[in-house]
Amino acid sequence: TMQRAEDVAASYGESIRRAIERHKHYPRAARLRRIQGLVTVAFTVAADGSISGLRAVGGAPSPLEQAALDAVRAVGKFASIPRETGKTSLEFRIPMAFSLD
Repeated sequence: TMQRAEDVAASYGESIRRAIERHKHYPRAARLRRIQGLVTVAFTVAADGSISGLRAVGGAPSPLEQAALDAVRAVGKFASIPRETGKTSLEFRIPMAFSLD
C-alpha cells in the first residue's frame, strides 16, 4: 500500500540520519573557536545504497560544513533502498547541528 511504502521510506530515512550522526565529529579548530551552527547536507542514494551528488546546502562556517560532508563520506555506502518503497533512488536533505552547549 501507499502508506506502507511511505512508512518504509521514513524508517529508511531515519536509518540514514542515524548512520551519518554516528560518523559526525566536531572539528577541533571549530570547537576551540566556539564555532557552532547548522549544516544541511543533500545527496541522492541509489538503489544499492551508493551516494551521489553530495553537497552542503546553506549553513554554517566551512569547518562545520566540511565535517558534515565528511560524516556522510565516512558512511561510505548505506543499506540498499528497501524494495517496498518502490523507489530506485531517494533524495535526502539532512540537517546536522553542531552545538557546544
